Amino acid sequence: MVTYMLLFGEVREIEIQEFLDGSGRSPFARWFDGLSAVAAAESRLG
Repeated sequence: MVTYMLLFGEVREIEIQEFLDGSGRSPFARWFDGLSAVAAAESRLG
């Protein structure tokens, strides 16, 4: 599991965790990297 911390000023903090398989790879990253630029832009956090 990889944890990312996104800080928004002093008010908000968001923690995002990414699953890593037994080989240390991210299934989400593999899927996301295969998307077209348009699809990737539409699936980002907004």
